[in-house]
Amino acid sequence: EENMAISPLRVIFNLNIAILRSWSAWLRPAIQAGVVAALLFFCPASLYAQQIIPGGTATVTLQSDYNGQSEFLLPAGSAITAGGSGVVGDNSQNWLFTNQGSIAAGSASAGSGIKLGSSTLGLAQVVNSGRIVSSWNGGNGPSGVQFTNGGRVFNRSSGYIEGYDGVHTDHGSVLVENAGVIYGNSGGGTAVYSGQGATVTNLASGQILGKHYGISANGFNSNATIFNYGKISTSNRAVYLYHGVVYAVYNAPGAEISSGGS
Repeated sequence: EENMAISPLRVIFNLNIAILRSWSAWLRPAIQAGVVAALLFFCPASLYAQQIIPGGTATVTLQSDYNGQSEFLLPAGSAITAGGSGVVGDNSQNWLFTNQGSIAAGSASAGSGIKLGSSTLGLAQVVNSGRIVSSWNGGNGPSGVQFTNGGRVFNRSSGYIEGYDGVHTDHGSVLVENAGVIYGNSGGGTAVYSGQGATVTNLASGQILGKHYGISANGFNSNATIFNYGKISTSNRAVYLYHGVVYAVYNAPGAEISSGGS
């Protein structure tokens, strides 16, 4: 009879196992859904929704070539080589363009490597770990990266941006975070230029170089803030802020701001 008796502890144990099994039937989908939601939350859209661009020899016009898309990737090994601008986007979208390849704009017409507008002031964005070059040397806007409505540039350590102005905007401010090289290749140009204020962070590996100005900003009542941990070096003025710009320049210990001018 002792062998046939059921221990109260065994009853509780078996009951708990049964409850856990019943819970798992409806918990499992909830856990899976939670994991998916967490991945979507912590992984930005640019990781899974970017339109891949194959490269080519003509200007890529984002709003017509890829109607309805706003986020793009030119992958490593791909190249866009155009007589005019390499990539253009109008004010219909807040564009996000990630370049891991090579973009070259020709000198035959006033072309920028990347020229972007935006539907919201300052929200066009370029993330560059490749090469963006404009050969145009006539000034008046066309540059390595040109924003027509303000924007943001994140130039990674392997990134290279070059033009009459490396980065240029007239309307809206520009935000630049640089860990690579931004080069203004003209005697009248600037590595980073803004007509409406700027925030520039030049990281320890970053180089902002130019034949004329390094960082230049103007515009009444606009703000310019520069954090330099790397190198800003030009033939004329490394930092030139004028026309009423309210500015702050932070040069970290060991960082360099140098020029052949004043």
